Order: sequence, then structure tokens, then C-alpha cells
Amino acid sequence: MNIPFSAVEPLDRHYWLARSVARIIGVDPTRAMAQGRVDSDSYAEMIKTCRDGDCAAICLRWLGDPASDRNRAPQGCAIAEALERLR
Repeated sequence: MNIPFSAVEPLDRHYWLARSVARIIGVDPTRAMAQGRVDSDSYAEMIKTCRDGDCAAICLRWLGDPASDRNRAPQGCAIAEALERLR
């Protein structure tokens, strides 16, 4: 049986990755939920999209590079558009 790695990779890694990218670009997902701009199901789907996007290396590299553009999520981030909508 050939299961894609992302199918078994823990969601918590992507939860923290997504929150880290969001924080740096000025998005607070918790506040967005409290304000009703995103519901918990949509936020959970965003984290799943992050995991399924197979782009963790891109975001990790971006997070570790202080010279990268901090005004938007890194190019190739699976949830960049969703984060922009929350901004």
C-alpha cells in the first residue's frame, strides 16, 4: 500500500506552521474566529490544506530567513490565499 506522506503526517505540525506564517504576515486566526470572519470548520480545512499542500519545506525555509518578504505568505504556500482573505 502506497500512502502519501502527507496523509499520515501529523496535523499539529501544520497547525503551528500555519499559525507562524499567519502571525508574521499580520493575521491572527484566533481573532478572526472570534470576530466571525472564519469558522472552526473552515480553519480546520485550512490546516488540512496546509498539510496536503506538500509545501512545509517552503514555509519552514521562509520562516527561517529574516530577509524574506514578510508582507505576504511565501510563494508556494498552500494557504496563502486563505491567509490573505483573513488579513
